[in-house]
Amino acid sequence: MAGLSERVKHVHASILDLPIKDRVFDAAWMIHVGMNIADKHRIAREVAQVLKPGALFGIYDIMRMSDQDITYPMPWASSPRQSAVVGPDRYRFALKDAGFEIVSETNLAEFALECHKASAGAELSPLGLHLVMGDNAVQKIDNMIENIRARRIAPYMMIARLAE
Repeated sequence: MAGLSERVKHVHASILDLPIKDRVFDAAWMIHVGMNIADKHRIAREVAQVLKPGALFGIYDIMRMSDQDITYPMPWASSPRQSAVVGPDRYRFALKDAGFEIVSETNLAEFALECHKASAGAELSPLGLHLVMGDNAVQKIDNMIENIRARRIAPYMMIARLAE
């Protein structure tokens, strides 16, 4: 529709084994992926291989904010065995080890709680994430909000720049 089909290439690959090894991208982002991948160092190394020096890497994930047990099921995992949620410190360490410097970090717990409060009591739309999450989608969302309220987890944004 935008007339860019000749300038776009779609590559289907694992973040843990990217088929592109030359530094060609100006930026990258990862949205709600890290919660399911334990090897944060591998993620950071793979992304560093595809970014140009000085490029930005944005991460938006749910991150662990305390050592308290997380109540499951959650939207990304039915049990702790399926979850790879870690704290910002683990991401920082992995990113720095791969040659990134942290530019900014934002804990979005309060924003998430406000959004949830604004939508409380609303009916589920015919199309939405609940279709992917399954029959217990409401319980998963309720657990996520309860875990955010208890400061066990938070939606968290981190921006890092690859060294020049």
